[in-house]
Amino acid sequence: MGSTSFELSKLLEDATQEDIHSLILKDGKDRGELRYDVSYYPVLEAAEGEELPDTSAGIVRLTLHQAKDLDASKSLSGDLNPMAKVFLGDSKKPSHATAAFKHTNSPVWESAHEFLCADKSSSVVTIKVIDDRDFLKDPVIGYMSIKLTDLLASMGEAGRDWFPLSGCQSGKIRISAEWKPLNMAGSLHGAEQYTPPIGVVKLLLDKATDVKNVEATLGGKSDPYVRVLVNNEVKARTEVINNSLNPVWNEIVYIPVHSSRQSLLLEIMDYQNLTKDRSLGTVDLHLNDLAKPSQDPQYPFESTGPKVTSDRIRLPGNAYKGVLHYCATFIPALALNGVSFDKRDTTTKMVNDTISMSSDHSAPVPLTIKSSTRSLSPPTVSAPSPANSSPASSSPAPEAVNTSQEAVSKEEQTTKGVDMNVDELLAQQSGIIVFNIVSGNIAKKARLEVLLNEGYWPCFSTTKARSTHAEWDLTGEGFIKEIDFNRVWLRLNAADEGDRDDVVAEWKGDAKAFLRSTLNAVHTFTLVDDHDDNISTVKIETRYVPVPVKLEPRESFI
Repeated sequence: MGSTSFELSKLLEDATQEDIHSLILKDGKDRGELRYDVSYYPVLEAAEGEELPDTSAGIVRLTLHQAKDLDASKSLSGDLNPMAKVFLGDSKKPSHATAAFKHTNSPVWESAHEFLCADKSSSVVTIKVIDDRDFLKDPVIGYMSIKLTDLLASMGEAGRDWFPLSGCQSGKIRISAEWKPLNMAGSLHGAEQYTPPIGVVKLLLDKATDVKNVEATLGGKSDPYVRVLVNNEVKARTEVINNSLNPVWNEIVYIPVHSSRQSLLLEIMDYQNLTKDRSLGTVDLHLNDLAKPSQDPQYPFESTGPKVTSDRIRLPGNAYKGVLHYCATFIPALALNGVSFDKRDTTTKMVNDTISMSSDHSAPVPLTIKSSTRSLSPPTVSAPSPANSSPASSSPAPEAVNTSQEAVSKEEQTTKGVDMNVDELLAQQSGIIVFNIVSGNIAKKARLEVLLNEGYWPCFSTTKARSTHAEWDLTGEGFIKEIDFNRVWLRLNAADEGDRDDVVAEWKGDAKAFLRSTLNAVHTFTLVDDHDDNISTVKIETRYVPVPVKLEPRESFI
């Protein structure tokens, strides 16, 4: 009927373009109008010295390299014309098909295909090798089916790109897969990835002695501060002590933790005004030194007691310089029910570039290859079906092992939680606020930061929005000391992380009122600047997990 066009460069200005009106033209004549939306999700890249972030959404590049020793008994003449088809999830239509190679039992396809995956943990890839017989019905020579997470885990190790085919007497197929993480709403720290906390670690960061001097060549001294990282994310930090190799902070921070296997990284940093801050070394703190399982079902873990220690500060290359003096104590959280958020369908579950072809080979098949552990052993292969059976009639494969929650111990999974209503929750003075930052209509592309307890450092920050119509769907948390006296501060910061703040708009309110409006319901907050301009709105939902902390006099407003 006609065509229209869209300039992709517009997505660099605003990654979400909504309600676009374009004329449909053919031979220079108006054939109507097309209305549509366009969104851009960039591939995430690792910052220098950091690992690539793990996301639930991404682009998969799947390459079908070759097959060998295919079962020729499927052909009356013993001559095969093999091709391969890729099926994603429960789709009955193939998303990709290779070319057919004539008269060979060992074809080399080298055929690549990319597709968008919105949920890596639940995705399954099925490949069927077909004998192309032109006018006759094309039989399935053999097939394989594997979870995407298991396929990606098998990459990068020699010999693990060959997979046996099921439903046949012989045959192997060589495939590879590459994962490209996307900056898509909910893909990095979405509600589905959130695990309720088991407690908090109270850290008294006292002082450091004889730290590394990175300003010696300029005749000065380092400007140290401590930041606390969990899973490569900054959870808290101290103030900067200028021009000192023996800084004294004497600050208390609280870090929510989710598993007895977690570790905290205490990194001493040198503050730089114009350039990137520099590391002065690290100290590891393991949670299993602070917490142990308890017999109380309301508090599944208990403290092993305060750990007062002075640890040497480790530099790269197993060298040491300086000592960090601190005290760490684990405080258990109440095992509360309902610490989760309803799933929001912000993207299509799986997007396939489906090609038009027959669906004769769409009969579902069970998983034929699974990974039972995360060791270096090859994936487990289920027993192949007899050669004369079809994929649809194959006996079910053994149940696949779910590896998505391996970081959580059995004690943490089996605990029965406590039920509390809103009024009962808000009677608990201290606890962990869990934020689900849903979306926003903002005056300028920015990060939404959440600050608690009159703090100067955000307890949680979203990624910088790529559009003024922000779709974050991110989950974070922070510890609140006194719900009756503390305040919540929401601010839109247009600066990139690590740069000088550029606050566009903000909102401040009492913590208890904030929680009452957001517990179990999405609430819209209006943020403005000092002149009541740059009006922005953000949608937030929360949960609250009580933690019975006894505050020191200097921490309390009472």
